[in-house]
Amino acid sequence: MENEGLDALIYAQVVYDSFTSSNIKSFQYFLDEERLAVTFKSDSEYYYFGVPKDIVETWFRASSKGKYHYANIRMNYQYVRRR
Repeated sequence: MENEGLDALIYAQVVYDSFTSSNIKSFQYFLDEERLAVTFKSDSEYYYFGVPKDIVETWFRASSKGKYHYANIRMNYQYVRRR
């Protein structure tokens, strides 16, 4: 069942929001652009550029989305705040 969600995230580019996190509301990955859109519970949204598929797959499986984001995505990729 978990792989079905991952396939939808990677290939259909849907918003993934079926997880529990104290900080992150949802995320979406655009494979063709290697762009990751992250929406936080504060409703701020960031786009991260050049994020490889394997990083997103690992994040998808991480037990803590917030900790993984902070340690592996936040300051490692160019980003822009969307709102």
